[in-house]
Amino acid sequence: MTARPLLLVGAAEQVKQALVRVRAHPRDWVPVGALDDDPDTHGLDLDGVPVLGSPELVHLLPDAALLACDPSVVDRLGLPIDRWVRVS
Repeated sequence: MTARPLLLVGAAEQVKQALVRVRAHPRDWVPVGALDDDPDTHGLDLDGVPVLGSPELVHLLPDAALLACDPSVVDRLGLPIDRWVRVS
């Protein structure tokens, strides 16, 4: 099984917390970036994962699965539910 690219969507601190769970499943997920509304975080590195920009950039990586670190982004972005994943 090949690990699937994963974008983490939410505030920086939420992303850092989610990365702990994501990295517990290295065969399933490869974190390729984070998306955060706060422009001050854009370009930063969160524990080895770059903050690429705002959540609206999800369309630039259509093959990546999305992990909502902030549940409010799911409704706001209006993407198909099959783009979103859960990591336990």
